[in-house]
Amino acid sequence: MGDQLSHTELERRDAFARRWLNDLLAAHPDVDTEAVGFHVKLTQRGKWIGWYMRDHHGDGRISMVLRCEPDRRHVLEAVHPETFGGVPYVGKRPRIGAWLDHDAVAWDSIEDVFASAVRATAAKVRAR
Repeated sequence: MGDQLSHTELERRDAFARRWLNDLLAAHPDVDTEAVGFHVKLTQRGKWIGWYMRDHHGDGRISMVLRCEPDRRHVLEAVHPETFGGVPYVGKRPRIGAWLDHDAVAWDSIEDVFASAVRATAAKVRAR
């Protein structure tokens, strides 16, 4: 999906996306973060919600992978194909990938997916 960004452009877009992520996390104080290299693991009471990733496996991209129900994933991929895509390497688990490094990022839709992932994870945590 597109060419790799120059190092300078990757840095600029990563800084913007991390500010956006910090604002998003401020609205969800129950979400924990763990820095893993350039990546950020997102959990809620030990349950996985997603990852923020920079240059994952050297792809030169900025992205997120989030918990997302399959029906919703297919709709998002159809409506915002420049932002959303399936994540083939996570097997049968319901996940969606989101590119954060282009000019037409569907930020509101990503925020909605994130909020849904937080709610779904909270429900699982309460059910334990």
